[in-house]
Amino acid sequence: MKLLKSKTGVVLFEALFCFQLLIVLLFVGHVEIVKLWRKKTELLQQERIPYDGEISWRNTKVF
Repeated sequence: MKLLKSKTGVVLFEALFCFQLLIVLLFVGHVEIVKLWRKKTELLQQERIPYDGEISWRNTKVF
């Protein structure tokens, strides 16, 4: 019975460790995505390339 409890403890410890690792990886990935998104929007604003949903005078035709 003692062996069963110790194995259960090890399994729970490994599960918690994997869960924490997953959370950390998701957080790091989210931070990197946010950095790339901010860089992209900053470059778009500098070059004034219209992005989705923005009306650009270059794309409008006057008849």
